Amino acid sequence: MRCDHSAGPLGRGPSQASAKLTITSRCGGFPSKTRLSGNIRLRGDDRVELVLPNRGGPEEVVACEMATCSDEDCLRCAIDRDLSFTLLPVRR
Repeated sequence: MRCDHSAGPLGRGPSQASAKLTITSRCGGFPSKTRLSGNIRLRGDDRVELVLPNRGGPEEVVACEMATCSDEDCLRCAIDRDLSFTLLPVRR
Protein backbone atom coordinates (compact mmCIF):
# COMPACT_ATOMS: atom_id res chain seq x y z
CA MET A 1 0.00 0.00 0.00
CA ARG A 2 1.32 3.42 -0.91
CA CYS A 3 0.81 6.59 1.15
CA ASP A 4 -0.05 8.69 -1.92
CA HIS A 5 -3.70 7.56 -1.71
CA SER A 6 -4.16 8.57 1.92
CA ALA A 7 -7.23 10.64 2.77
CA GLY A 8 -5.40 12.36 5.62
CA PRO A 9 -2.37 14.61 5.92
CA LEU A 10 0.16 11.77 5.54
CA GLY A 11 -0.06 11.75 1.75
CA ARG A 12 -0.21 15.48 1.09
CA GLY A 13 1.43 17.54 3.76
CA PRO A 14 4.86 18.26 5.06
CA SER A 15 7.24 15.32 5.41
CA GLN A 16 6.86 15.59 9.20
CA ALA A 17 3.67 16.06 11.24
CA SER A 18 2.82 15.88 14.94
CA ALA A 19 1.21 12.74 16.33
CA LYS A 20 -0.59 11.63 19.48
CA LEU A 21 -0.80 7.95 20.31
CA THR A 22 -2.92 6.34 23.03
CA ILE A 23 -2.13 2.74 23.90
CA THR A 24 -4.88 0.88 25.76
CA SER A 25 -3.97 -2.40 27.43
CA ARG A 26 -5.87 -4.69 29.77
CA CYS A 27 -4.33 -6.83 32.46
CA GLY A 28 -6.52 -8.85 34.82
CA GLY A 29 -9.60 -7.09 33.45
CA PHE A 30 -8.32 -3.61 34.37
CA PRO A 31 -7.72 -1.18 31.51
CA SER A 32 -4.62 1.00 31.44
CA LYS A 33 -3.89 3.88 29.04
CA THR A 34 -0.50 5.24 28.04
CA ARG A 35 -0.46 8.51 26.09
CA LEU A 36 2.50 9.43 23.89
CA SER A 37 3.16 12.40 21.64
CA GLY A 38 5.80 13.01 19.03
CA ASN A 39 6.14 13.33 15.28
CA ILE A 40 5.55 11.26 12.16
CA ARG A 41 8.13 11.30 9.35
CA LEU A 42 7.36 9.98 5.87
CA ARG A 43 10.02 7.71 4.38
CA GLY A 44 9.36 6.64 0.81
CA ASP A 45 6.03 5.48 -0.59
CA ASP A 46 4.89 3.16 2.20
CA ARG A 47 7.12 3.75 5.23
CA VAL A 48 6.59 6.00 8.23
CA GLU A 49 8.70 6.69 11.32
CA LEU A 50 7.16 7.51 14.69
CA VAL A 51 9.57 9.85 16.49
CA LEU A 52 9.07 9.99 20.26
CA PRO A 53 11.10 12.37 22.44
CA ASN A 54 12.83 11.16 25.61
CA ARG A 55 13.55 13.53 28.48
CA GLY A 56 17.27 13.69 29.03
CA GLY A 57 18.06 11.31 26.17
CA PRO A 58 17.95 10.84 22.43
CA GLU A 59 14.62 10.60 20.63
CA GLU A 60 13.23 7.14 19.98
CA VAL A 61 12.43 6.25 16.37
CA VAL A 62 10.02 3.42 15.53
CA ALA A 63 9.96 2.17 11.92
CA CYS A 64 6.49 1.50 10.47
CA GLU A 65 5.03 0.37 7.17
CA MET A 66 1.60 0.98 5.63
CA ALA A 67 -0.35 -2.25 5.08
CA THR A 68 -3.87 -3.63 4.65
CA CYS A 69 -5.39 -5.37 7.67
CA SER A 70 -8.86 -6.94 7.30
CA ASP A 71 -9.77 -4.72 4.33
CA GLU A 72 -8.70 -1.41 5.92
CA ASP A 73 -5.51 0.61 6.08
CA CYS A 74 -3.22 -0.03 9.03
CA LEU A 75 0.28 0.87 10.14
CA ARG A 76 2.59 -1.95 11.25
CA CYS A 77 5.46 -0.90 13.49
CA ALA A 78 8.45 -2.81 14.85
CA ILE A 79 10.22 -1.77 18.05
CA ASP A 80 12.77 -4.58 17.65
CA ARG A 81 12.85 -8.19 16.44
CA ASP A 82 10.66 -9.42 19.30
CA LEU A 83 8.20 -6.54 19.76
CA SER A 84 5.85 -5.06 17.17
CA PHE A 85 2.39 -3.49 17.07
CA THR A 86 -0.29 -2.59 14.53
CA LEU A 87 -2.16 0.72 14.51
CA LEU A 88 -5.73 0.62 13.25
CA PRO A 89 -8.12 3.53 12.63
CA VAL A 90 -10.61 4.33 15.38
CA ARG A 91 -14.21 4.85 14.32
CA ARG A 92 -15.91 7.60 16.34
